[in-house]
Amino acid sequence: MSLPVEDRGALRRSHGGERQQIAEMQRARILEAMTEIVAERGLHGTTIAAVAKQARVSRLTFAEAYGSVEQAFVALVEQVTEWPANLIAAAFEGGECWRASILAGLEALLVFLDAEPALARVCVIDALAGPQAALEHRARLLEPLVALVDSVRETLPRSRQPPPHTAEAVVVSVAGLLHARMVSGQAPPFTKLLGELAEHMVFPFLGSKDAAEAAKIGNRRSHAIARERFARPPALRVPIPKQLHHARASRARACVLYLAENPGASNQKIASGIGIRHLGQASTLLARLEEIEVLTKRTGGAGRPNAWRLSSHG
Repeated sequence: MSLPVEDRGALRRSHGGERQQIAEMQRARILEAMTEIVAERGLHGTTIAAVAKQARVSRLTFAEAYGSVEQAFVALVEQVTEWPANLIAAAFEGGECWRASILAGLEALLVFLDAEPALARVCVIDALAGPQAALEHRARLLEPLVALVDSVRETLPRSRQPPPHTAEAVVVSVAGLLHARMVSGQAPPFTKLLGELAEHMVFPFLGSKDAAEAAKIGNRRSHAIARERFARPPALRVPIPKQLHHARASRARACVLYLAENPGASNQKIASGIGIRHLGQASTLLARLEEIEVLTKRTGGAGRPNAWRLSSHG
């Protein structure tokens, strides 16, 4: 007995959805593998064979997903660099004044770089050595950050306004300093640079007094971050699930860190916050973390989003 036409259509849609989900998971694994191999070998030492083996996919699957190492790297740069850019913008918007926003944005960036060393290398070093498309994407991401830095200009008297391209020069010089520190092995922790970078960014706009105050606040905050990192009482420590220790678990760790700062976030907010483009990938990741009891979910019901929080293991 054959299925009715409408049932056959539903079955095809179901199978199509499954295939799409599998393809998205394969693409995600490929980019995670790219992150690790590029961090270890550099872009020019990365091969399709090495990435495919690490991602547990065939070379054909890699070719169907991205075509070449260079195209996969461009996709990686687009995904990886959007994450810190979004973190910076969100932190900046929460500042009570421009100087506080500069400190908050810098802190968000430096904490990210310390928390994700492989991704930090892609953002700070490898993106500069990549194809033209990767460089163009990086440049596009810097534009809104430059606008945020330059937003103080309209509050200053014309006589105190710096030259028109000062904000761009400041943002580019901060990126260059981070690059130099990483290449020379003088960082991480990047958070120790918070006061120095804040002073560098504030001085051209508000002068030496405000810049010195920003440096003082930044230094105090960097010391507090260091204390928070190492001073948690042993009795409060919870063993980290082995799945989060895995080298390819950077996205899972990012999800946990995001929910630590944003409890109750929905699937869509989490995807946006950690730089996942496809909601299906985010849903798969969240389900996996729920399965290992890192996250808990409050179902929103019909038409309402889920609300995710860390469990005691998170």
